[in-house]
Amino acid sequence: MQMTQRLFSTLGLALAIALSAHQGVAEAGQKALTEQTADKGAAPAKTQKWDPTPAALEDLYHRVWQAIGDSFYAPEQLTNWGEWEHKYDGKLTKSKELDQALHELVASIGDRWTRYTSKDESSGARFQQYLQRSVNIGMLLARNDDGTYRIEALVYGSPAQRSVLRVGDTVKYIDQQELKRSTPAQVEAVLHQPVGSTIRIVYSDNGKDSVFDMEVTATQSAPVVAKLMNRSILYARLPDFRTDEVLETFERCILEIQRKAPNGIDGVVFDLRGNPGGEFKRGVSVAAYFLEQGVVATSTTRDGRLVVEAVHRTTPVPAYAKQSLSAEWKGLLQVLHEKPLVVLVDGSSMSASELVAGALKDNGRALIVGTPTFGKAVGYQHFDLDNEGELTITGLKYRTPNGTDVSKGGLQPDVLYPQPRGSQDVQLAVALGELEKLIQARQQAGASCSK
Repeated sequence: MQMTQRLFSTLGLALAIALSAHQGVAEAGQKALTEQTADKGAAPAKTQKWDPTPAALEDLYHRVWQAIGDSFYAPEQLTNWGEWEHKYDGKLTKSKELDQALHELVASIGDRWTRYTSKDESSGARFQQYLQRSVNIGMLLARNDDGTYRIEALVYGSPAQRSVLRVGDTVKYIDQQELKRSTPAQVEAVLHQPVGSTIRIVYSDNGKDSVFDMEVTATQSAPVVAKLMNRSILYARLPDFRTDEVLETFERCILEIQRKAPNGIDGVVFDLRGNPGGEFKRGVSVAAYFLEQGVVATSTTRDGRLVVEAVHRTTPVPAYAKQSLSAEWKGLLQVLHEKPLVVLVDGSSMSASELVAGALKDNGRALIVGTPTFGKAVGYQHFDLDNEGELTITGLKYRTPNGTDVSKGGLQPDVLYPQPRGSQDVQLAVALGELEKLIQARQQAGASCSK
């Protein structure tokens, strides 16, 4: 989950005003994440010209060391960090040596999201050519203690996500390559396969091995989806939180569906399955779409010895802001804030999508349906370095309003219902059924109050 400023459209502008309660305390943390070393001259960001002399290599190493030490969210994990500061003084004469030193430095933290990627690993010419003729089949794998690999997440629209595979499966063979006997680099390579090819996958579910053939196609882009279901139910799917354009499209689409609802909208299904997350502030903003007032999340950031604990909350849209909205926008706000809401999640719902689902669950605004989410409760900063490498630092930790750390097992749904293999979208049918119960309960409560 990256952190940046949200540019609001018509609906978002009203919500931005409502979010003003959280921005004051959050701004200091945001500044720490974007400007934390600028005043100290230690930021590892890329400069215009760079000559990889021994002095320049050593200087870049020190700047990376400083940036991590200043902003990594959990300083207690920086065990013996001081010993790394001068470990390579006078020893770096080649770019490859710097790459190795930075890999060792970052690996010493033991944080899966803080990482260094060299030029050859990320954007070298040969790697780009390789990607042009191959695609990632769409699995995020994690290595088990016994050396096998399990699926942690599936990329929405990918060949893997459209197959019988599920989060939690152990993948044994891909295209005749045994993953248990492969290095992490070899596993990463075999996940890229030529478009149009057919590969054989051997996987295990609860100790039972199964085999199937996967046709490799390009991953389909995940679109914003909004449609009217059962005449009065708004179904909305948000693919990610990565750009302002995605959220603006989302707003336009749901408004258009409200216009087409002949009898109005009685309830909403918000689908966050397969949503990998994105910008932290966009996650807070989307939560405010559905939450009129309440705490969205709490977060922790660092700038050296300064630790910022921020509470992100939304408040009702002020009367003067509502006056600037059209009648249809006011109507949409009422639907999103008040109508019964069910949120769909799965093991590939990550980061900002977990933040949103957690906020709506803890505030009693939504019923969560599906399976436990991925469990990524952090945000990060990204730097392009002088040597054309890339550095990612975990700089933010968030918790749900009730204090839940979703990194410990993910967000648990209110209604647990795994998607059966090789079937239609049964989870959606379950969500619609649960939403209907909420609608009927509200109607009955209204009838009772009117008597």
